[in-house]
Amino acid sequence: MPGYHQPSGRRDQPQAGPCFLIAEVRSLKVVRRKESTVNCRFDEPEESQFEETRFDELAMALAGGVSRRDALRRIGGGLAGALLASLGLSKSWGAPNPPGTGTGTGCGNVCQAATGFNPNDKGQTATKAAYNACVKACDACTTSGGNPCIAAGGGVECCTGDQVCCNSHCAHTTCTVTGQTFNSTTCQCECPAGTEVCGGNCVSFCPSPTTRLPDCTCACPAPPPSPMTYAGVTISNVSVNGGGSVATVAAGSTVAVSLDFNITDCPCPTCIDQINYGFANDAAATGCFYDGIPGCTGDSGSAGFNVTAPATPGIYYLAFDRAEDFCCFCNCPGGASACWWTGSPAANPDRWFAALCVV
Repeated sequence: MPGYHQPSGRRDQPQAGPCFLIAEVRSLKVVRRKESTVNCRFDEPEESQFEETRFDELAMALAGGVSRRDALRRIGGGLAGALLASLGLSKSWGAPNPPGTGTGTGCGNVCQAATGFNPNDKGQTATKAAYNACVKACDACTTSGGNPCIAAGGGVECCTGDQVCCNSHCAHTTCTVTGQTFNSTTCQCECPAGTEVCGGNCVSFCPSPTTRLPDCTCACPAPPPSPMTYAGVTISNVSVNGGGSVATVAAGSTVAVSLDFNITDCPCPTCIDQINYGFANDAAATGCFYDGIPGCTGDSGSAGFNVTAPATPGIYYLAFDRAEDFCCFCNCPGGASACWWTGSPAANPDRWFAALCVV
């Protein structure tokens, strides 16, 4: 048989001893030659069986319409495989390592799943490149003591320290804001429900309608400008519950208001005038804090009154109006007990002199 150099002696008796197995693999100009010395034993029955099997395969191939060249190539492939096996080489010699081989870290299996690489599909050039890059980065991370975090497609992040792999990205689990805890669903540190971050702490939300100030306190919006002037009336020095013109008050509570005023009526020096007040969004004024004849020279003074905070939380503005009547609300349209003499001030901020943040 070609390639087998048999020791001298009779062929009909089994022989044991050294022999040379020589394989030549030719590809273009490259010739690789492998030699190995092994102990061979030639038994006539096995050789005859081998030759009969190859003969049968050749006969079936020719009967099936396969050319003699292809049939011989198939048989030759089997002989080459047997020869390589005798040299200790598998028939996948030279092929890439199968997925999951990595360096014992399990990178291969994870990277194969992430990239969709199929080692049996020879057309997956790009996928194979992604798989190889994934395994390389994964192994490097594990070797350095990190924790590989592999995303779909094979991208690798190396988690270190307090980081964990969360939603395919490395996330820090140590929270720097007092009161926060790590949320494994959103992969970030979060304050408890109903709180927000301010000044490095989790603090309760400001009650509506107040807003958060830089010092983390809650406050109403900026106060209306002062003094306020409308229809010959000027309002100044407004104080709500002893403070400024803006205050946070409880719903339904009694609120004390004080202010200074000045009123003139040059068009009608002998007319009786009033200054009404109330919540800007109400359909009618609440009361009046001036009822007199100011004339063209005018009249000035201070006034104080109480209002009841609305029952619903929100921002409410106190407004004023100028009236010319015989008394407060004497001649309201339709005989109403109270009214805005010149119309509602809801859309006229120039008539707002104080703000209540009702909580």
